[in-house]
Amino acid sequence: MTRNVPVITIPPACPLSSEPTIRERVLTIHGIESSGDWQEDIARAFAPHFECKTIKYPHYRWVGPLKLLLEPYVFLVLGVICAGVLFRVNHSSRTGWLALAMLFFIAYLASYWRRSCAFNHVLQQVSNYARPDDQSETHLIAHSLGTFLMGLALRKRPDVHLGRVVFVGCVLPRSFPWHTLKGLSGPEYRFIDVRNEVGQKDMVVWSAWLMSWLIRGLGVSGLRGFKGKDNFVHTLSAPGVPCPQGASCSAKVHNMLSQYLGHSDAFVGSGYAETFWLPYLWGIEPKEYQQFLLYCKTAVGLERSWSVGARAQGIVDQQLIDVENKLLDQNWRWCNGAFRDYVLQEVSSKKKGSVAELQQLTALAVRGVWQVIHLAVAARLSRQERLSTQLATRQRSFSQRIGLDWRRHRVFSNEELVYDPAVDQMMEYLNPRLAVRWAVERLP
Repeated sequence: MTRNVPVITIPPACPLSSEPTIRERVLTIHGIESSGDWQEDIARAFAPHFECKTIKYPHYRWVGPLKLLLEPYVFLVLGVICAGVLFRVNHSSRTGWLALAMLFFIAYLASYWRRSCAFNHVLQQVSNYARPDDQSETHLIAHSLGTFLMGLALRKRPDVHLGRVVFVGCVLPRSFPWHTLKGLSGPEYRFIDVRNEVGQKDMVVWSAWLMSWLIRGLGVSGLRGFKGKDNFVHTLSAPGVPCPQGASCSAKVHNMLSQYLGHSDAFVGSGYAETFWLPYLWGIEPKEYQQFLLYCKTAVGLERSWSVGARAQGIVDQQLIDVENKLLDQNWRWCNGAFRDYVLQEVSSKKKGSVAELQQLTALAVRGVWQVIHLAVAARLSRQERLSTQLATRQRSFSQRIGLDWRRHRVFSNEELVYDPAVDQMMEYLNPRLAVRWAVERLP
């Protein structure tokens, strides 16, 4: 089989020439007893693709579980006062027990004040971004108590609108009323969809369930998943399993079961986030995305140095043709049909010509897509190696200087890392939609 099409030349990095689109953002919210180290890891990994906003609150940084139940300052101050009063006056054991019970009760009531302060602190930061007009551009990754605070925000504040939501170690009830969170106008919801990471080894979430009779609004959705009607909530057997209903799926919430994950295991490095959450936030099934990358990698591997000359003579490797056809003819959920039709539509919007000419340009654009994605993957590997070297070098230098092996977030911040804008720009084309736009705009 022979074809005679021109060859697209790809420079190391080249921005899109069209008007810039709104840069989507990702909000990250940590849990209790955490300074949010993983937020910096996510920000480093997602920086070429999203504007990352780290939402932090100091109210449960230390002894968080205790602060959820009792307000320590009230407990200590009233405890000292009660002890002094009981010491100076005649009292019975009954009076002492009554005073102790009152002390616990007041400290328990005061814990609501701390939760309210944490909620208001988070809401003040989130409300700057989670606006109705920016819903499709504002996504969320929340962990542990952060899921509780954002669940509270969605229930109490109808002006809070989010795009795609990732919950890890979620402590919301299984019956959380997602189906009631409608927008200010129209039938649309105040979120696009939800990916709930269900760690079946998450004992912290189980502990939250034990406290749910004291703290209203806690639950075990991070251990057992949300529940609801079949057309609204789906439960999948593994993190990378695509929904069996495919593009026709109407469910807004997906529980992703994992028999290996604990409360924070998804944050060990950024590999899990890049594999599953990055394509999800693009609106692409993670498994489908990996398959797409595999086709692109295979096609690039079959594109030899002598392929240009051979193609000029109308000779093309049959294996390369087979891979191209698989890439073009397979129905991908993210482009609502065959990739060939998706690229052809983009080409038709930019170029004019006969059907045969548009098809020829489509074939050329597809070749540009897999090549630019290959360059983007190489850029990601280069970026990871460079940042890993910087992290290790600065951590070692700091440890030697103070004689301690501190965690890296104590050594330096994200702002102190040296980034290469050209590499980050090339990594943008890991998003297949941007890769298609790039290839179409580079057509002759």
